[in-house]
Amino acid sequence: MASSTSPSRISLPQRLAEASLWSLLLTVWGLYDPDLVQPFRLPKQVASEALVLLSVVLLACGLWQRPELRLGDIWRWPAVRMAVPFLGVALLAFALGEHRLHGAAALRGLGIGSLALAAWSLAFSSRQLDRLLRLTVVPAMALAAVALLQLVGWVEPFDLLGEAEQARVRVTSFAGSSGDLAMFLVLPGLVAQRQLAAVEGPRRWLWLLPLALAVATLVGTQNFTALAALGAGSALFWGWLLPRRRFLLLLGGLVAMAAVLVLTVAPLRERVEAKVLDLQRGRINAFLTGRLDGWNAALWMFRQHPVLGVGPGGYQADFAEAKLALAEEGVSFLRTQEQVMFADAHNEYLEVAAELGLAGLAALGWGIFVFVSVLRRGPPAPPQPAPRRGKAAPEPQAAEPGLAAFAWAGTLALVVLALTQFPFRIALTAYPALLFLAWVLAVYRDAPPAEESA
Repeated sequence: MASSTSPSRISLPQRLAEASLWSLLLTVWGLYDPDLVQPFRLPKQVASEALVLLSVVLLACGLWQRPELRLGDIWRWPAVRMAVPFLGVALLAFALGEHRLHGAAALRGLGIGSLALAAWSLAFSSRQLDRLLRLTVVPAMALAAVALLQLVGWVEPFDLLGEAEQARVRVTSFAGSSGDLAMFLVLPGLVAQRQLAAVEGPRRWLWLLPLALAVATLVGTQNFTALAALGAGSALFWGWLLPRRRFLLLLGGLVAMAAVLVLTVAPLRERVEAKVLDLQRGRINAFLTGRLDGWNAALWMFRQHPVLGVGPGGYQADFAEAKLALAEEGVSFLRTQEQVMFADAHNEYLEVAAELGLAGLAALGWGIFVFVSVLRRGPPAPPQPAPRRGKAAPEPQAAEPGLAAFAWAGTLALVVLALTQFPFRIALTAYPALLFLAWVLAVYRDAPPAEESA
């Protein structure tokens, strides 16, 4: 979008909206109430939705006062073109579906997320969103520190998982589960690496601390999906920035370090050996920690309702019916699975297929196409300084090389996470992910027009 839509100065509503997101990032991570059925996720969800809505309302107050904003340009906003078709399909599936309670909750979350993506990417400057992204490192460090203290036994795990749970599963910090914690740490780990590449001087090495905390915690939780997402994003980021020889040396060093960790950390070595054994014996469901149960259920729902799915939020409600039907068909489920039902499919793409059918998959594909089209424009060059009278024109400034690398690396990490996790289903991970997507859209929105940058 043309740069005329980018804010020229920070208004009071923008400052207040940014303050509400500072509150979200700095306080929500530690909220929990042991008296609730979902002691960690529910308090975080309620507080996050309130603060996100507050930011949207404040931004809307300032947005509609801008004279250059025209209603006819709304469809040109990438966030709107990404969200509206998906929202439309979800509303239609809800209207024709049977799950009113689950559907209303799912639509509320989807609506708030869509409003946030549109408002943040349009009304915030890329600098503001950049500050907020860097701020995600603070709660990541706090969560990782508590998790590591749990891992070494200095802090007792929360008494919510039972004594029979594996040690790695009990490393939850204030995230509520080791999986939620691992998902959250991926994006701040990439933010720390971007700062390592962008900051000059001795201060840059301070960013090694949050990166080391994140990696150590991921190793402690033994969450292979999060490790793969962070590894894939990191490889893309440094492969983009470094010369080929230096990148291969770095990659070789990281592979050697990973091998040393597997060989020396007994719990990690035992888990890797168990996964290799499952793969050798063809026990795919055990290798995937029972995720085939959730995936098979999603595919069954998709087969039963191929056009519009079972409706938004209907996966959890229909899982029991799907499991019984699959059992009658002879489909086996993981016997050691202690969780009798799945609230999420542990695969964002399959859950969209189950809940919204082919129409939802088409809308999701369209949104991904719009976002990738924005990414493919290339990083914007900063505004070029005007030449002073009597002096030679200054050298044109190139865009920060880390912008495009970080944008693609973060996108890849989210794609990998969504394959076996649910980063957009819980507040702790969904709103930082939306913050990242909004940052990408804002960075490319702030690109100067072709005639200015020529």
